[in-house]
Amino acid sequence: MTISITFGAANHGWLPCRLSVNQQEFDLSVSYTPNDFILDLVNALSGALTWEGTYVAMANQEPVQSDWVFNRAPNGLVFSTIQYSDHRRGRGNGRKLAECSGDLLEIALPFWRALRELDTRWRGEHFEMHWRRPFPSSDLEKLTAEVERLKRESRSKKQSSKGD
Repeated sequence: MTISITFGAANHGWLPCRLSVNQQEFDLSVSYTPNDFILDLVNALSGALTWEGTYVAMANQEPVQSDWVFNRAPNGLVFSTIQYSDHRRGRGNGRKLAECSGDLLEIALPFWRALRELDTRWRGEHFEMHWRRPFPSSDLEKLTAEVERLKRESRSKKQSSKGD
C-alpha cells in the first residue's frame, strides 16, 4: 500500500494536486467552489482518525467531481476515490478510481504531511488570495494534535511489545 499526495501553487481559485494510490497517478486541478476542498479534507481526516464512520472530501474539477472517502473501521482505515462525470452524484453514477487500506497512520500521514507542507509553503494572505478561501490553520492544528497522539500511542505499543 502506497499513497502520496502533493499540492501545487493555488492560482485563480484552482489548486493543482497529484495523488498516487498504489502506483496509479491522478493529476487534478481542484476548484475552490462550491465547497472548500482543503477544509473538507482536513475535517474528513480528523473525523476518520477520531471516530469510526465514513468521511468525505469532495474535489470539484468542473464538471468532474471526485469524492475522497475515508472509511474508518475497527481494524484500520480505507481510502478510496470515486469520480463522477458531472454534478449528478446519485448512487451508481460514480466510478471508483483507486482504493487502499492500512492502519490509521499509514493512510493518514501522507495527506497530513501534504497539508502541512501546503500550509508552510503558502502562508496566510498569499494562499487566500490565490485559493480564494483562507487556509484552515486552526483545523489543521487539531488534526496535527490527533496525528501526534496516534504517533505516541503507536510508539508506546511498539515499546510495550518489545518488553513482553
